[in-house]
Amino acid sequence: MSVTVPESRAESSQPQSGMARTFNSLRVREFRYLSGGTLSANFADWANRIGTGWLVFVLTDSAAQLGAYAFTSGIIGLGSTPAAGMLADRLPRARVVIAASLASVVLASVMAVLVLSGAIALWHVYILGSISAVTNAAGLPARQALVHDVTTPELLPNAVALNSLVMNVARLIGPPLFGVLAAVNDAAPFLAIIALQLIDAAAIRPLGLKARPRAGGPPRNPLRELWDGLRYVFSDRTLLSLFLIMFTASIVAYPYLSLFPVFAEEVLHAGSVGYGLLFAMAGMGSIIGLVLLANLSGMRRRGPVMLGCYFIHLTGIAVYSQMEHLWLAMLSLFLGGIAIGMGFALYYTLFQLHVRDDMRGRALAIAQMANQFFTVGALPMGLTIGLVGIQHGILLHVIAAALIILVVTMVRPEWRRL
Repeated sequence: MSVTVPESRAESSQPQSGMARTFNSLRVREFRYLSGGTLSANFADWANRIGTGWLVFVLTDSAAQLGAYAFTSGIIGLGSTPAAGMLADRLPRARVVIAASLASVVLASVMAVLVLSGAIALWHVYILGSISAVTNAAGLPARQALVHDVTTPELLPNAVALNSLVMNVARLIGPPLFGVLAAVNDAAPFLAIIALQLIDAAAIRPLGLKARPRAGGPPRNPLRELWDGLRYVFSDRTLLSLFLIMFTASIVAYPYLSLFPVFAEEVLHAGSVGYGLLFAMAGMGSIIGLVLLANLSGMRRRGPVMLGCYFIHLTGIAVYSQMEHLWLAMLSLFLGGIAIGMGFALYYTLFQLHVRDDMRGRALAIAQMANQFFTVGALPMGLTIGLVGIQHGILLHVIAAALIILVVTMVRPEWRRL
């Protein structure tokens, strides 16, 4: 299902040049609303991650508990994503996003009251955090599908790049901002969530709550619809090729992101400052890459360009893993970030352009899942590092990911035509 799209988007597809072309999609009123809501929601997501992580650490003073909480919430969110995709196909997508935002307001309100009253306990964080993982996952496929619904096919590549840009801005600014707020008051991140999610709901509301008629007929058994979505993606050679490339990179190589604190301390000897700089450089690179891609949204042969971006990024990780000087590690992550910012956006663009509309929500949910498997891959990478050390461990995983992706692209060459 999708929202009813006003005529204003059709007026915004005129040829542009320079900076105007880079932000062309923002000329569409409905996309501006969606972008504002997405920015607010992603800041709220980071407030939740930082706030709950800080609470777990304050309550337990245990890195093991912190890891266990992150793993638990990550797995719950991952498992909830297919059902969220089904909701995006069965219900008005704007309504799904608004419901998820308002549910987050309720959960953050409960958490804030518990913290301010001094009654907060670890089991509260686990239960509320688990429910929050479900509500956050519930809105993601619908929000991704709305990018398609409020733009034209000509504007879609630009819109996907700008949507990713908005999320990366929140990723760059959110962690340090809410880290400071959490240090001031344990409840501050949750109070921020309340305001940010209400802003998100208000921004999405003008997109309309009335859905178009379903292209795939009346709703059927939910389990059957979930199965139909999985079967559609994994039987479509193009979508399966895209999924396998992202899944491989995510589960084999991308867990290196969770090791920034260890790398900064043990290899670079830069401590928490180095950790923050590594994180910032990767984020800044992604933002620049997305701006470049938004300006090149009319490109052809997106599949080969996407694949090239993945290999450049993997090369950047490999170089980073061998660096022992902070500024060289930062430079490697920055250059690799440019590539993966473009690669991720091209991945979602190709999914959006190829998928059937009646399967859009479920297909985008599966596409999103492929990007989330890095939480599962952290365990095998950690075991490898325990055997050979952090630098060699990251390098071995990057080489393995590159080889697997190379095999996938040779066996399944559909991406070449995209």
